[in-house]
Amino acid sequence: MIRKVEITRQAEKFFKVRHSTGGNTALSPKNKNIPAREGLKDIIEDTSFGEFIKSIRACDKISQTELAKRMKVTRQFINAVELGKSTVSVLLATQIATTLGYPQKVFIEILINDMLKKAGINKVVVFKEKEA
Repeated sequence: MIRKVEITRQAEKFFKVRHSTGGNTALSPKNKNIPAREGLKDIIEDTSFGEFIKSIRACDKISQTELAKRMKVTRQFINAVELGKSTVSVLLATQIATTLGYPQKVFIEILINDMLKKAGINKVVVFKEKEA
């Protein structure tokens, strides 16, 4: 339970700042703005995809039922995703991000890192912009 509360607090800190500023910054412990990527580093590397979705829902005060309705899936499916009992594709991760109004990139990174962790692969994937 402590781990889930910690994740929710980290996500809440980032997403409250995101909502209030509309920007891509988060607050550091010293209350200085830092790049959002840096603020999300621990979340991206250590959080399961399901925990991440649940944390975002909690921060945005959206129920499983409401998210399911918006995505045209069942509440039970959303619950299974959050508990890690249902396999999520990259396409579904992007649909969840879009439905919740967040950038797809972070959702895909967290999903892929969660898959690597579950497979016992001690690597972290971080996307960077493709050079033109």
